[in-house]
Amino acid sequence: MSLLKPLWKPRTVLKTARLVLRPPHKRDAAMLAHHLSDSRVSTMLTHVALPYADERAANWIAGMQAEIRRGEARYFVLERGSAVVGLAGLDGIDGKSAELGYWLGHPWWGKGLMSEAVRPILRMAWQHPALERITAVHMVDNPASGRLLLKAGFKYTGTVKLHSRARGMDVMCRTMAKERPKRALRSEAKPGVRGLHPFRQPSI
Repeated sequence: MSLLKPLWKPRTVLKTARLVLRPPHKRDAAMLAHHLSDSRVSTMLTHVALPYADERAANWIAGMQAEIRRGEARYFVLERGSAVVGLAGLDGIDGKSAELGYWLGHPWWGKGLMSEAVRPILRMAWQHPALERITAVHMVDNPASGRLLLKAGFKYTGTVKLHSRARGMDVMCRTMAKERPKRALRSEAKPGVRGLHPFRQPSI
């Protein structure tokens, strides 16, 4: 049984100074497909195959929605204004651990948006007393992702080779983890609160 199912409803929404983090909807398919069709994005993920069509995105969204309902994951579409700019969330929720994953559309790189999105997701996760550890993975040729995770308090734990469908080859990746803070803040990531300060790669 999932750790997070009793605590957060499937329609959980988080807000930050610049972003709204909301559950994925079928209307997001075209924009998600647009971003994931960009090789600069897809080659940094493991399960994205190119070309990436709207139909594949729609099927993936349906799968994410099912995982959310079962309490196995919490995925959030990232919106800035009316624009869908990326996706982030926790999956593999089982026992005392979960995995953080995320990606951002290329036009939105370098603006600090993903760091802003990750912080409330982590604070939301630590509200659950049973969750002890959150893991993450990034490709060795994506050091910006590593810097983001280090800034969020993750530490390196090792290396692993994962297959990238977009690249058609195995890629060396670095594994990271963050243990529950000794005094995890449980009041700072309430759904719908504006102004919060801070995966297995998505199966697509």
